Amino acid sequence: MILSLCIPTYNRAARLHDTLKQLQFVLQWDLPVEILIGNNGSTDGSAEVISAMQQTLPMIQAFHYPHNIGMERCLASLLRTARGRYVLYLADDDQLIAERLLSGLLFMEHHPDVVAYYAPVESWHVGSQTSLGNSFAIDQPRQFTAADPLQLFRFITTSVAMPDRVLFRTEVLARVCFNSHKGYAPLIWLAQVLAYGTLHVATRPFYRWGVGYNTTLVQNPGSFSLSVNLDRRDAIQGGLNLALFVLLRLLQRTTVISKEDQGAFLEGINAFMIQSLPTLTQFLFRFRDYISAMEFARQYTVWRCDEGGTIGRELKLADLDGHYATVMALHAISHLVSNLPGTGRLVLCQVAGDAPVISRVLQQMIPQIVLTEETVAQILASNDYDDQIVITHGADVREQLLAGGMAPGSVIHFPDWQRHFKVGA
Repeated sequence: MILSLCIPTYNRAARLHDTLKQLQFVLQWDLPVEILIGNNGSTDGSAEVISAMQQTLPMIQAFHYPHNIGMERCLASLLRTARGRYVLYLADDDQLIAERLLSGLLFMEHHPDVVAYYAPVESWHVGSQTSLGNSFAIDQPRQFTAADPLQLFRFITTSVAMPDRVLFRTEVLARVCFNSHKGYAPLIWLAQVLAYGTLHVATRPFYRWGVGYNTTLVQNPGSFSLSVNLDRRDAIQGGLNLALFVLLRLLQRTTVISKEDQGAFLEGINAFMIQSLPTLTQFLFRFRDYISAMEFARQYTVWRCDEGGTIGRELKLADLDGHYATVMALHAISHLVSNLPGTGRLVLCQVAGDAPVISRVLQQMIPQIVLTEETVAQILASNDYDDQIVITHGADVREQLLAGGMAPGSVIHFPDWQRHFKVGA
């Protein structure tokens, strides 16, 4: 499977029909595609539209939820189910530009170091079928790696108006798409993927954002000024702060800087942390994301006690990270599982000496979940992949399970999750 298109929907039968009809171009591709639709308890005939379109687009897989579980939970569930090499979120009232999407897919196929393909979004007036312009404009393609995260942050804040339509490698998105902070998630994902490879920014859009139903676009490229979803401004600001937090940590771990610049550079990071972390903590508490709030409160305490610029270099911090990162990663897993509909059980597979601790903590956090410990052979023999999430320490185990047909989002490589909660390198 090459591409997974993920479409959450709720009571937009007519728009969903138009979107699916436009996707018929995939029938002309010589590439396997799956279309995953999460029907969020719609009552307007959306189920009938999906059923009818399956006759034309047999690659449609529908997940019908008995009630509206929310767009974020629905999308998270679809992303965890995706089996394509690449994955893309598509709103139920938007369109794709076939030849440019195909160009992006082929580019990523020929450049295995590229883990995310980012392009402008074209605002498309549905009524007149005309373009209202792109969300940002660049003359030449740009690329960002782990060596230049601050350049990415500067690019996002000065050039991009709508950073949430990105073609991801599914395996990489599965590693960063978790622990739903109440910030603007795509901003955080863009920051986190640099730890796994290159982010490529293309010049031409492959995605059309449909406007003209009952909203208008304020033409202001380079800002986040939209006349729709204005209540998301706080979330966008929070997302920017969280993204910068991730990028600063990544830069501290990966960039080689001269000794004379080290002190000033680390002092700058510390100054930012001391100033911003209380704001982040208050922001997350306000949205009742207590797990994340606790994490940032802890980060603030550590940074505040270490203003000299030695963060991440003391043994005591390494010891703290070793214990704390494990607990926070388990909190994140419990958050994920609790919000994913249809997850019946968690399976531990080769988690070394941590199995008793992981099992005990998870059972306390999510007592309703079935928790088992199995081998790779037992998991693959069950053929019951859709209602389980596997936790493992072994990268080889993860590869075996993916080769056996499990979706990347269903296999958690636990060290990846621990690393996101570490302060030191």
